[in-house]
Amino acid sequence: MARAGFVARFLKPCAVAVFMLLLAACGGGSAPPASPPEFTMQPTEQSVTAGAIATFTSAVSGVPTPALQWQQSTDDGVTWTDIAGATAASYTVMAASADNGKRYRVVATNSVASKTSDVVALFVNPSTIGLNCTGPNGSGWCQISPVQANTLNAVTKVDTSTLVAVGQAGTILRSVDGGSTWAVVPSGTSVALNGVAFAGAGLGLAVGESGTMLRSVDGGLTWSVAASGTGLPLAAVAFAGSESAAFAVGSDSVFRSTDGGQGWSLVSTHSVCFPGSACSPYAFTGIAFADASTGVAVGKSGRAIRSTDGGATWSNAAMKNYGVMQDVAFAAPGFGVAVGGGCAPILATSTDAGQSWELKSEEGIVILCPPRGYLAISLPTARTGFVVGTPAEAIMRTTDGGASWSPTAPSGTQDSLLGVAFINPTSGVAVGDRGTILVTSTGGL
Repeated sequence: MARAGFVARFLKPCAVAVFMLLLAACGGGSAPPASPPEFTMQPTEQSVTAGAIATFTSAVSGVPTPALQWQQSTDDGVTWTDIAGATAASYTVMAASADNGKRYRVVATNSVASKTSDVVALFVNPSTIGLNCTGPNGSGWCQISPVQANTLNAVTKVDTSTLVAVGQAGTILRSVDGGSTWAVVPSGTSVALNGVAFAGAGLGLAVGESGTMLRSVDGGLTWSVAASGTGLPLAAVAFAGSESAAFAVGSDSVFRSTDGGQGWSLVSTHSVCFPGSACSPYAFTGIAFADASTGVAVGKSGRAIRSTDGGATWSNAAMKNYGVMQDVAFAAPGFGVAVGGGCAPILATSTDAGQSWELKSEEGIVILCPPRGYLAISLPTARTGFVVGTPAEAIMRTTDGGASWSPTAPSGTQDSLLGVAFINPTSGVAVGDRGTILVTSTGGL
């Protein structure tokens, strides 16, 4: 019995020692310190075709383990609502057309703090299955059955699902489903409309021949005549950072509005003079603003002008070519593209808001040759862009801010494409001669 008592007294401290060693090997006997939630993986933007699955994924650390709650917004992030049952690291939704443009985020909460993820968007592209497309399963470019036969000169994005196109004989078309279907909108004029622009989802302006200026305050549903103060043909229109500041160009002139297109005034005229010949007016064809201060207008003979004071004054900006420039566009931060043509297509890019330009194609000098060229640009993001043009030119695409360009899938048409607009990097339309409308939900690939 004495021996048994000794063994018991010996084993008890040994067992305690072994237990303490095991605790030390496992990191000690204290609980890890509390820490707030930290996102180690942020959700990312999703772009899918209607009827497809979109999944947003996140990862978060923190002690205690954070609880998650996904939220959605239907008003660009102004207000948010919890999504019932969406409490996992990933949230999956079967995308419908009505979901296009919704914003999503996830909130992580523990006893220390609460943290919200990045806000990301869901883009739902119209289904092109069943259309006449240049790629398999609705990919590439798909031709919409003509709504009318008048040539369409320009098209622009209004919001994440709405587009407006304008053209000959006062034609205005409007789509609310990303370009899959179109409706004719009364314009109240029979003259050719050459350009269109919107400042957000409400205010829009369309310009055309004989100084025609039309104005919409309801996203292009209805239009009224605005006094442009000129009889010159107007080629293009653009907003400069707000609804109040708008600019239009035509012939050799730049016109400015400070009240959202209700009233206009002439701010600048420009001519070009070659040695030994008479001076001739610029023929402006395009205008765009990189921000509220900086704008560029382009025209014939490679001519361009630039403003850095919100359009109050303009000065020459060499484009380093002698072709006919047709369009210019900008996307933040300073990424710009200008296009045109002549004997060859012209494509130039800028990374400094139009202060300097790098020619990415041939010069396109006009000397008794069949006209070729790029005619219109769309820049849905600061790195993604598309240009369209005459039938001989492929639709071109960049995904690296204009550093390199490559053809999309064939357009499938022999008509010139005069306008292009993308509502996101993969969903867009191109319009042109004889009422041609092409749509893609795959970035043209």
